[in-house]
This record gives sequence, C-alpha cells and structure tokens, in this order.
Amino acid sequence: MVAGLVFFLHSKIMKHRYYIKVRYPAERTFSLVWELDSMVSTTSHSALLERVFAAFNYGSGQECDVFLGGKVRSLSVNDFVAIDNCWYKCESMGWSPTSEAEVNRIEGMVLDHPDFIHGAWFALNDVMRLENKSLTSAI
Repeated sequence: MVAGLVFFLHSKIMKHRYYIKVRYPAERTFSLVWELDSMVSTTSHSALLERVFAAFNYGSGQECDVFLGGKVRSLSVNDFVAIDNCWYKCESMGWSPTSEAEVNRIEGMVLDHPDFIHGAWFALNDVMRLENKSLTSAI
C-alpha cells in the first residue's frame, strides 16, 4: 500500500516552468527557463526572486552556471528581474514591482548619462540617485 501511495504521489508531481530575465541595465540581460517541481515551487514571486538573487550573487553558495559563466558582478540594488514578464527592481531590502517600460526608460537614461564612459554601474547609481531625489521632492 505504501509503495502504491509513493508511486501515486511521484506520478502527480508536475513541473512548472518559469521564464526569468535578469537585467543589469545597459550591461547584460540573461534569459533563463527554470523548471521546478510543483510540490517545491511556489506561486509567490517573492520566493522566486530570492532564489534568483542567490543564483546571481557570489558567495551565496547557490550561484547558477549562467551567472558564473557570464563574468558579471553580483545582482544588486537597482538591477531588474522579470518572472513570467512581471518586472521587479532590486531594492536595498526586498523587491518593488515595476514595468518593462520603466526598465527600458531607466536603461535609456543610463546609456545617455555622462558617467557611462566609466561603466554602466556608475551611471546607473547616479541615475537612480537622481530618480529617488525627484520622487522624494515631489512628495
């Protein structure tokens, strides 16, 4: 009876496919497909975002091969991740929802920024500092 139950449970495990993009504005975009067992996957994007964060961070012990082979910096504040076309911005603590149009707008500002000649990361930090300043002054 137990063997039959184990077989039944095993045969009912479904795979859920997640389409993930990791975007370092004006640097690189990685596109991944993760297939997770439905029994261990979650419908919560926040749990998946934490898995992506670990997969794209040196020292997490969970780095993915795409990240290690890509020779890029760790995923950080102001970088973006999409899960099934739902976009999120990495914050100093957690994630905030955003849109692909906003990601593209920020990336365009980074490309046009004078600090871009020193590297996209420097330009991105200044663009986001100015964005945050304008948001707080509007309040």
